[in-house]
Amino acid sequence: MIKTSTPNDVIRYLYGELSELESEEFKNILIQESDNTEILDDFENLRDKIDACSINPPQRVINSILEYSRNYKK
Repeated sequence: MIKTSTPNDVIRYLYGELSELESEEFKNILIQESDNTEILDDFENLRDKIDACSINPPQRVINSILEYSRNYKK
C-alpha cells in the first residue's frame, strides 16, 4: 500500500507494475500533490525519449558474437 509517492512509484506506475490497489492509491495521491504530476510528466517524456532511441550494434560486433557462439563448446 502506498502511503507517500516516490520517484520509484512513478516509474512503477508508468510501466504498469503497480497492483490495482496501488495504482488507485497512486492516482489519488497524484490528484492531491501537484509535484507528483510534474514528476510524472517529466518521467513520461523521458520514457518516450528512451523508447524512441534505436541502438544498432555494428555488423562486426554481431558477427563476432555469432562466431563465438558457433565455436562455443559445451
